[in-house]
Amino acid sequence: MRYVARVTSAPNATRQRWFSRQISTFLNSVVPAGSRVLLAGCREANVVEALGDCEGVALVEPGTALLLDASRAPRWRVEVQDLKTYAPGRKFDYVILDDYLTYEDRLHDVLERLGEMLAADGQASVLAVNPSMLWGLRVARFLGLATPSIERNILALEDLTNLAGISGFELIDSGFRFAVPWGLLGAGQTLNAVVPRLPVLERFCFGQYMVVRPAQAQSQRTPMSCSVVVPCFNEEGNVRECIERIPNFGTWREIIVVDDGSKDRTAEIVRDVMKGRDDIRLISYHPNRGKGYAVSEGWKAAKGDVLMMLDCDATTPPEELPIFHDAMERGAEFINGTRVVYPREKDSIPPVNRLGVTFFASLLSWIMARRISDPFCGTKVFLRKYWQHFEMTEFLWGDWDLFFTAARFRMKMVELPVHYKTRKAGESKMRPIEHGLKLLKASLKGLKVVK
Repeated sequence: MRYVARVTSAPNATRQRWFSRQISTFLNSVVPAGSRVLLAGCREANVVEALGDCEGVALVEPGTALLLDASRAPRWRVEVQDLKTYAPGRKFDYVILDDYLTYEDRLHDVLERLGEMLAADGQASVLAVNPSMLWGLRVARFLGLATPSIERNILALEDLTNLAGISGFELIDSGFRFAVPWGLLGAGQTLNAVVPRLPVLERFCFGQYMVVRPAQAQSQRTPMSCSVVVPCFNEEGNVRECIERIPNFGTWREIIVVDDGSKDRTAEIVRDVMKGRDDIRLISYHPNRGKGYAVSEGWKAAKGDVLMMLDCDATTPPEELPIFHDAMERGAEFINGTRVVYPREKDSIPPVNRLGVTFFASLLSWIMARRISDPFCGTKVFLRKYWQHFEMTEFLWGDWDLFFTAARFRMKMVELPVHYKTRKAGESKMRPIEHGLKLLKASLKGLKVVK
């Protein structure tokens, strides 16, 4: 028997167990609302209730009472079942093992069952105590803090990822969380955001996790439609060529041009190109509100399975968009174009801008705990099913919100190189000093978004 404890809902409790509070915050961040979720190993009602916007099943073992507040988790039910023998009769978008594998004596069997229960594009999150910090649990228990059981399998993070690989899973993300168990007058939250991102110190966190999904064969692909959103502001010299160079690809493809309050003939030219074509739509408004707002409006109107963003200046060749779409059909969930791989045309990126690319690439990579080589490339691609979960609040560019949300939900992120060209007409909207300071402020927001 794994857990023998009476667990009750505590919506009005003055104190929550520290580990369950941290896990609740983490899961509420990484699991999109409305998902179908299977949760195994949970011993605290507040962990389930943190996922109250989802539809789910919480598995508990005999002898464990998990009493939920129906108003906080109306679409959840509790079942007394063992994961290895549970037969749900349906697939789940997310399966969460809350400190489950570290007490399991048939690890391979559990991971095999995960593959059977997950939808083809589903994810499994495995949460566990970092075995290197078992001494810390003993100290915490001595101090009277409630802690998980110390009698457990000794599973390092490398062991977990290795088991997942040989069981037919693809690793999406892994790392450490929960550095300090106290508020420390507000500093605890900051330490829990920063320490897991620091080499060496990350190993002194109390928790570890991995996010995996069923591996797909390289030859397997899912045919998809596509919506290409082209934001424009005073681009009368580029917009016609940009639209006409976008090729057909996917099961079908639409182009949505968003005129972001242009003061020139941009909208007029788009209407002229639209004559005789039913694959182009125009969204036009005043006044100018920024690129982030423009692409957001375009994606709201999009109907394709894959959503793309393409800069109107055609510095990224539109002819390369099918390469991005092909990667999406082969399993990618979020793609960032990068201009730093192929040789670039002379003066396509001014020296001061290159410094900005290097600085912000390093900063975002650190915040997101995954490599981003070029955050400023104007080509971003992701699955439309995630669009409702993106929070576009930075209307200056919008790219940062995309990065942080993709990292938060552990999407499979890929970078693809593009052949970057020099702008043919008009001028760049980027102002290195002014916009750099605003983007620095927006970057720090990622510490709160990416849990």
